[in-house]
Amino acid sequence: MKTPYTPKLVLAVACLMLTLAASHAAIVIQESFDYGGSDGSLNGLGSAGSGWSGSWSTGTTTYTGSPSFNEDYRSAGLTFSSLAVSGGSAFLSANGDGFISAGRLHSASVTGTLYGSYLFRTANPSPTGLYSLFEGSGLGVGSANGQFAIEPDGYASSNGGVITGGAYTYASGTPISANETYLSLFKVTNLGGSSVSQTATMWLLRESQYDNFLAGGIDETELNAATLGSGASDVLQRATRTITNSASFSNGGMLTLQSYFGPSGQFDEIRISDTSLNELLAVPEPSHALLAVLGFASLILRRKR
Repeated sequence: MKTPYTPKLVLAVACLMLTLAASHAAIVIQESFDYGGSDGSLNGLGSAGSGWSGSWSTGTTTYTGSPSFNEDYRSAGLTFSSLAVSGGSAFLSANGDGFISAGRLHSASVTGTLYGSYLFRTANPSPTGLYSLFEGSGLGVGSANGQFAIEPDGYASSNGGVITGGAYTYASGTPISANETYLSLFKVTNLGGSSVSQTATMWLLRESQYDNFLAGGIDETELNAATLGSGASDVLQRATRTITNSASFSNGGMLTLQSYFGPSGQFDEIRISDTSLNELLAVPEPSHALLAVLGFASLILRRKR
């Protein structure tokens, strides 16, 4: 005979769902570029709310010559294995000696440790230019105005890197390829302190690597211990920089995308968390999931008795 559902059993299921949901509820801002089905300018899109305090704005910086710049909202977004995505993407290109920047003011604040992620794809990786995401006070050049920068295509390098305190640490590993989508994961510690030891770390993954590390949750120890390379069990690129600095991520800051001297490509699914890498990817923390399952199992066993 089938055992009828009881209020306790229903409550157990509800508790399980709430516990799992709570384990990935701490994304402080997210940009999925959900701006409709028509391509157009990124400038002016977005509104206040959900951690944002304004719309996208764009600006350019010219060093020499007459560079050409382009910024677009593209209704086609990037996809990456099983990662949940929606909406379109942001496209930036700078052909010549100059920067194009697209920034959005935010109202979120994170003190202590910040975790972030974004998807990235370029049609033409540039060993002389750069593609960058940085936190700063405006649309200026990231190395001068940024609190920190996370770059999958670093300036004057075949790899990406991180910038803190206005200077680079380049990533080790395998250069990115044209027309392949990558996931950039990053972590910055001790934000909001005055002249404290702060560490910025970036891990760049291709789809097969993401699938490999996703089993059981994304673990920083595994990412740091992995061999650098293009195989499924490797990490494509890794960079870390520790300095005495006063970087922050606070209300009134601007999260900015940037292209310089050649590369053109797309950003998508930008996420910032104050809790963990797994929060960014909607992966239940192993400890939370285990507690939920054990609690659910114990109620079922009690019901059977």
